[in-house]
Amino acid sequence: MLTNEDFRFKAHHYLLDLEATNNHLMLLVVAGEVTGKIWDDALSNQKCSYAAWLDVVDSKEPSDAP
Repeated sequence: MLTNEDFRFKAHHYLLDLEATNNHLMLLVVAGEVTGKIWDDALSNQKCSYAAWLDVVDSKEPSDAP
């Protein structure tokens, strides 16, 4: 079971990664790069980042929530 501090640290780490992947997608949209391998790779990375963050959040038991 994670302590509150462990949970906060892990969640923060994954949120930073998710923010970076979201920002990368937004930059690609602004640049008009919304097709092709670069877009597909960025979208895949964002999906993986989101899934990883959800895994961390879902692993926290409700009674231990900060």
